Amino acid sequence: WVRTSDSYLPMEVNGVPVLLARDRHASKSIQLPMAFVRAAEDQRQKAIQAMQPKDPTPAPLSYEVGEWVQFRTKAGDWYPAQVAAPSQLPNTYHVVVRLDDGYTVYPVSQVHASRLKKTTPEKH
Repeated sequence: WVRTSDSYLPMEVNGVPVLLARDRHASKSIQLPMAFVRAAEDQRQKAIQAMQPKDPTPAPLSYEVGEWVQFRTKAGDWYPAQVAAPSQLPNTYHVVVRLDDGYTVYPVSQVHASRLKKTTPEKH
């Protein structure tokens, strides 16, 4: 019997060999060209930069219920919103987003303060 990663396999079935034992040879480590290593590191750095917020703004300490704010979506767009209530999680709020069309209103729960910024309501 030969042990695999999760089971055992027979060396022979009905007297017929189905697996052959052979010695393992140490694999040679492959040296990567430095240009490839640098390109891979550059790609990693670009990926890290892409994950950073597009418009980092320091979060204020708190928002009041009913206060007008700007809400940043995951896509990075900003929309007017009103703070509905503080969330149970620290530094998070429940907000009501009002889209620019004037009709669409939807709630968003547990929004971190880093995705909000203070503003004044637009007068129509």
